[in-house]
Amino acid sequence: METILISKKFTLGVLFGTRPEAIKVARLIDYYKNSAHFEIVAISTGQHQEMMRPILDFFSIKEDINLNIMKPGQTVFDVVVATMEGLGKQSKGLKLDGLFVQGDTASCMAGSIWGFLNKIPVFHIEAGLRSGNIYQPWPEEYNRRVTGQAASIHFAPTQGSAQNLINEGFNKDSIYVVGNTVIDSLKYVTDQLKSNPLLADYPEKKIINQWKSENKKLILLTVHRRESIGDEMRQIFKAIRFLSEQPDVKIILPLHLNPAVQEAAKEVLAGSQVLITPPLSYVPFIDVMSKCRFVLSDSGGVQEEAPSLGKPVLVLRKTTERPEGVAAGTCELVGSDEKLIINKSLELLNNDQVLATKAKIQNPYGDGTSCLQIANIVEKFLSTKL
Repeated sequence: METILISKKFTLGVLFGTRPEAIKVARLIDYYKNSAHFEIVAISTGQHQEMMRPILDFFSIKEDINLNIMKPGQTVFDVVVATMEGLGKQSKGLKLDGLFVQGDTASCMAGSIWGFLNKIPVFHIEAGLRSGNIYQPWPEEYNRRVTGQAASIHFAPTQGSAQNLINEGFNKDSIYVVGNTVIDSLKYVTDQLKSNPLLADYPEKKIINQWKSENKKLILLTVHRRESIGDEMRQIFKAIRFLSEQPDVKIILPLHLNPAVQEAAKEVLAGSQVLITPPLSYVPFIDVMSKCRFVLSDSGGVQEEAPSLGKPVLVLRKTTERPEGVAAGTCELVGSDEKLIINKSLELLNNDQVLATKAKIQNPYGDGTSCLQIANIVEKFLSTKL
């Protein structure tokens, strides 16, 4: 795409609050660092302070503004209110020519509303994802629909996401299919790890490498969704306990910090062979994913990342707003059904041909050039405002 030459220097805000958001905007911020035409203001809500710090350090991202909204026991409503109030207080005197928001979080929705109310063009990264059920996932499905109403540009990761927006009546000229920015970050990390494997330094690495040397079949598990908390999450963990008892199978669970998730895991998995660890930072997480046989996860980002590493995903959800992976065959919905989780996992554990076929499927979420495409489109958009 041809770059538009402009003389004015524009100021762009990039809002992020959670670790996945930081990962998905990291390479975009990096792209703009040495730009002669753009100044980037990195705005963190401060939701995932501890979990996000390694991400910011690895990608050399400096927070220009930290809203520091995190409070014990806060609700989604609290996050939305605190984000908008924080933006209002800490942005005084800051004139933004555009605001990037990412995905479907409460901070994304709050940022888009704040931008709209202040007549700042909102650029929605990862736009157009839809599950079709406003409560699945909750509240993300609602968040992304509201964000779409405020956005001036919709950066859809796939043609299917773009079509969702078209079907809802959004202007075709405001919609661009650019892939998913998480692939940009994933590609950068894997390239860095190839040249320097020591970048992935974490306490469990020695155990993982030992399992690999013994030809153990490693499963990576992540689970955290609000709508699964309770009986459904316990069913998931019961299936995991059964799988962990199979010969030559090893399971690693980086346990989410949500107390309800931790309680369910400890209740069902106490005394099991599952290796439960604190949350892994991004680079170690990618290292573990690259060494596993397949992934069990309810994460949206994992559905996008794992196929690039040739890893099938059994999705621990009833619905997904990322149907492209399911259609391609890299992902399969298994929900919280204990028997289905076990049967599909055993198939991937015991059938090398099925595993190899899924591993070769091309990732439908892009080629790692999303950030460059986004930057060029925004530059062209703003040049028309001069």
